Parts: sequence; structure tokens; C-alpha cells
Amino acid sequence: RSFGRTKADTSHLRKHLSAFLAMKKLDVSPKSYQSYQSKTRLFAMWLEVNGYGQIKLHQITNDMVSEFFSHLINERQLDKTSVAKYRQNIGSMFRFFKSKKLIAEIPMNDLPRSNKVSNAGARHITDRDMYRYLEYLLQHDEQLFLASMFQMFLLIRPNRELRLLKVQDLD
Repeated sequence: RSFGRTKADTSHLRKHLSAFLAMKKLDVSPKSYQSYQSKTRLFAMWLEVNGYGQIKLHQITNDMVSEFFSHLINERQLDKTSVAKYRQNIGSMFRFFKSKKLIAEIPMNDLPRSNKVSNAGARHITDRDMYRYLEYLLQHDEQLFLASMFQMFLLIRPNRELRLLKVQDLD
């Protein structure tokens, strides 16, 4: 189901979720906004698929939220970190609803926790491969060589940190 504005949409959650996401869009980075958007919308879709689509916000119970988290852990097989991110984003949504006096209590008590640990760390680069990489860059792309040196020796990330680096940032 689409999250666009349609006349037939009578979902109470969707209406207020849009207000929450509009507020978050102003407060957080684009990447964080995408996280809030995807996780809260998945929760809304899960409610609809499981027969809770037309209920009011104050009718969402702790049992429903707990059932959603069980779904994330058991069916989607999410790891501990991913489930914690869902808890954070959906909790933020419910805190927003409470601040707007749309709900009296936040229905997120004693939720199931995932014990699954995922090792998604990158494989290390061998000294031999690093030497070959830097030799190649030195001969073919001096700017990328310089960017690589900044990343390795200053321990900065390639996107925003490297792009916004200024001379006065260096000691």
C-alpha cells in the first residue's frame, strides 16, 4: 500500500505518522530521516496487514507492539542492533504522539529483545593490497591518492567528513 495522500485513506496512524515524519525531516539528517521513515512505515504496514489498520492511536496496545517486535526478531531474523534501531525510532514516534496528547501512555514496555549478533564488519585490507592500491593511485589519480591518505591517517570517513574537511581542522 502506498503512503501517498489518498481520499480513501482513513488510517488514524498514517495521518499522524505524516506529521511526525514532517517534524523529523526538519530535525535530523537525510539518512536518519530515511531510517525513521522506513521503520515507522513498516510498523504502520504491519498493523494494517495484521488487521489493526483502522484503529485509533490510543487503541495501539503494548501487546500489538510486542507482536511487531516478535515479528522482526523471529520472522525477519533481525539482529540486536537493527531491533534496537526500530525500538528507538518507533519509541520516538510514540513520544511525539504523547507530546501532542494523542496517546496517554507509550505502549513499549517489556518488548522482546533479539540476541542475534551480526558481524557485518568489513574485511581488513592486507598490507600487500594496500601497497598495490596506493602505488596505482600515485601513478594514475593523485587526488584520490590524497583522499585515501587523509582517510587512512586521519581516520575520517570518505563522504561527509572528507568532503567538508578544512585546512584549519588539521593540527
